Amino acid sequence: MPKTIINKAIYEKAKNGLIQLQSSGTTANKLKAIMASYKYGAKRVSEIFDVDITSIHKWTVKLKKDGYRSLINKAKHQGGIKLKQNHKDQIKKWLESDSNCSVDQIHEKLNTYFKLTVSRSTTHRSDERSWIFLYHTQKNPL
Repeated sequence: MPKTIINKAIYEKAKNGLIQLQSSGTTANKLKAIMASYKYGAKRVSEIFDVDITSIHKWTVKLKKDGYRSLINKAKHQGGIKLKQNHKDQIKKWLESDSNCSVDQIHEKLNTYFKLTVSRSTTHRSDERSWIFLYHTQKNPL
């Protein structure tokens, strides 16, 4: 058996976590990599799993310290997305009142009225249907 930082206790901890997770998902793959590293060595497993060997090491340390739940990826946008429905509604009102309003102007208004800092592309994506409607009506007025 190759020399590794993973001992029998860590292997069992990973195995129990895998049983509880039902063997699917990213976390399960991390646990499988740890278990395989116990048998075959982290270097070999890192090549097979196509991850850096330091990732396996970090996963092992987290598993040892905090258990398998510490390997679960945290959800993105924990506070929710920045551009809420009320912002989108206001953008639509601004576009309805001034059809010549540009993305940059809307972007500036979001910053001024709501103290909301988002990228220009987020502003543009906020209500693409409104932007598309305005684009077509400006190109081909009714």
